[in-house]
This record gives sequence, structure tokens and C-alpha cells, in this order.
Amino acid sequence: MISEYPTISQNIQFIINGFIIVMLVLGLLTVLCTIIGHFFVRFENQKPQTTKPQLPNQPIDLSPEIVAVVAAAVNVIIKQPCRVLEIKPTDQPGNK
Repeated sequence: MISEYPTISQNIQFIINGFIIVMLVLGLLTVLCTIIGHFFVRFENQKPQTTKPQLPNQPIDLSPEIVAVVAAAVNVIIKQPCRVLEIKPTDQPGNK
């Protein structure tokens, strides 16, 4: 414990002890987080690897209106002349 009116050496000793305690706790938390991270990595590596289903390479039947809307949207976004060569579905959850 520190006295009511500590000397400079007591203050310095108190500060150094507090710093050491803080560093030890931070080091312990670092080690703990590292160990938990290794468990997560190991658990993730044990999962069976799933491959994404391949989309068919057949062209999509789109109306000319949809193609025009896509071309107009692309033109507005990139702000320069362009030509839409192909429209493909994305591989996102929820797309059917």
C-alpha cells in the first residue's frame, strides 16, 4: 500500500508496479486470444470443403428492355460510352 504522503521513490515504485501488472495482464490476454484463435482455425480447417455449384453456361433469355435498362445503368455509372457484351447471373445467396 502507498502511504498518505508518499515520497518520490514510493511514487515511482508504485507506478512501476502498476505498469508491470498492466503489461502482465495484457500479455496474458494476448496469449489467451492466440490460443482461442488457434482453436477457431483448427475447427474451421476440420469442416468439409464445399464447392460452389457451377452455373450453367447457357445464355439467359432476356428481353430487349432489360438489356437496354442494364446498358443505361452501366452508362450512367461509368460515365463514358460502352457496350454491354454479356449479362451473367451472379453467384450470390438468394439468386434462383
